[in-house]
Amino acid sequence: MSIQFTYDAIQRFHFIELIIYWEGRLTTNHIQQHFQISRSSASKYIQDYLTFFPNFLIYNSSKKGYEASNKFVSKHGLNDLGTYLKVTQQSMTSHFYNNFTAMVSPLAPIEPSKVSEILNALKHKYRIDVGYASVSSPEFESRIISPHSLVFDGTRWHVRAYCEKIATLETLY
Repeated sequence: MSIQFTYDAIQRFHFIELIIYWEGRLTTNHIQQHFQISRSSASKYIQDYLTFFPNFLIYNSSKKGYEASNKFVSKHGLNDLGTYLKVTQQSMTSHFYNNFTAMVSPLAPIEPSKVSEILNALKHKYRIDVGYASVSSPEFESRIISPHSLVFDGTRWHVRAYCEKIATLETLY
């Protein structure tokens, strides 16, 4: 027997899955801001999701949010980076969500584990330590950067950031 969801439910579930997939943690605040609803309504959206997919999310009390369980599987729409950025841009007005230009993602899949820290640094204006290699120097070296935007050039994603090592703005690939 297949369950038929309303369009609104699919949109809510897709948003929940995108946040879990790309940010690694879902709170009622994510849902409140995106759908412009109360905390109790946001909690209901999460409970609705858990009703239909009880083993997909687990609550982490130390992080005060839900995380994906080892049984988590996305069921509602695409989870590529372009879709995540497009969906989160739709109603977010914070500076974090204005740092992206949403386009179709490249054919090569992007691993959330490699992007989630960059997204977190953009959102909270954190500095991060990254391994950087260039065409002229293919050996990775440690760099402390302050990312300010994520850009898609039609082929791949780039991080635009201030680099502390050379005290300048750089595009890091």
